[in-house]
Amino acid sequence: FDAALTRAGVGDVNLVSLSSIIPPAHSVRRVEPTSVAQDKGLAFGNLTFCVLAEQRARSGSVAAGLGWVADRSGRGGLFLEGHGPDAAVVERELREGLVEMMALRPQFDFGKPDFEIVSGQASGPSCALVVAIFESRPFTSP
Repeated sequence: FDAALTRAGVGDVNLVSLSSIIPPAHSVRRVEPTSVAQDKGLAFGNLTFCVLAEQRARSGSVAAGLGWVADRSGRGGLFLEGHGPDAAVVERELREGLVEMMALRPQFDFGKPDFEIVSGQASGPSCALVVAIFESRPFTSP
């Protein structure tokens, strides 16, 4: 898990898991793991608010992904985390789950869903991980 976090560019921060709502006037954009720390201003020990999908296994195949959809007028959106034995299973889970989530919110005019899915196969311990970062700030004590 730590190796996957480090490869994703978030190994040196404290992740704070959020539920799956994209705030109004925000959008999702993909960033290469090598530029995450600089792009998001991640400093060692920061509190980093995110939506995280992960799948761990002692060996064999792993897959994890995030699906998201946004209101066309910028009123917000939805994230959904998924994991499973392979990318096809994860994508199907995300597609079906987002359809259900959108149906619960008929007041929104959602666009087309998008996905980021990673998968792999290993003979030893492995972890597939996808993270969406909202905000990162220094940890402060009271």
